[in-house]
Amino acid sequence: METTQTLDIVKTAIEDMKGQQIEDYDVSSLTPMAENMVIATGNSTTHIKALADEVMVKVKEAGGCLLYTSDAA
Repeated sequence: METTQTLDIVKTAIEDMKGQQIEDYDVSSLTPMAENMVIATGNSTTHIKALADEVMVKVKEAGGCLLYTSDAA
């Protein structure tokens, strides 16, 4: 899966679940472990968890894989 496709899937999943302040950053020059990082805000701890869960579901449905997620709030 291409990076742009993955970013679109992640951002759309967050938008669909009413996530806010969605930002994506190119971190490829900072670390070999990732090309991009997506950060978003939610209304509550439960909402943030739901955003993370939805992203994982949508990426897996599209055939991608997630190596790490953080839902620390």
